[in-house]
Amino acid sequence: MKFPKKFLLPALCILSFSACSTTQPVRPAQRVLLNPASKGYRLAHQVSTPQIVIHEYVKPGDTIQDWDDLVTIMFAKTNKPTHLIAHNFKTLMKLQCPDAYVRLKKISDTEYTVEHAHNGCAGWAGHKGFRKIMTGKDGNHVISFDMKNKHFIPSEYRKWKRIIRKTKLSP
Repeated sequence: MKFPKKFLLPALCILSFSACSTTQPVRPAQRVLLNPASKGYRLAHQVSTPQIVIHEYVKPGDTIQDWDDLVTIMFAKTNKPTHLIAHNFKTLMKLQCPDAYVRLKKISDTEYTVEHAHNGCAGWAGHKGFRKIMTGKDGNHVISFDMKNKHFIPSEYRKWKRIIRKTKLSP
């Protein structure tokens, strides 16, 4: 009896578990309660893998390659403590941009904020950014706002800092 081709791939998957690992994008148990589209931004780029989801939003007319302001919402299926992610961000930023300003603030055991600024380094245009790192039920969520120095508008930056500070995760 000949083995039907339509059963070949499922059979190989069952026989070699490593080849069958899910390729479905991760679906976090919680989500960030913020919709950048309601603030006038549009989705410009997204990545979904079994371990990470990233959505990047820009103003109309901007692109992911050429933006003035960038709002990013990210989820990573990890069990790393919030403080470790915040401190790793600071360490990596200082390694790539030794003159960068980076300030961490612990909000709770599961929430940190990070503010950073630099005048350009490591191939990045100078910009200022604010992010909130939150540990959820099944991973870590990060929401960030970055604004390039050449288009820096203090009132807009302060507005986004307030928005991000208030942002929570769904129950």
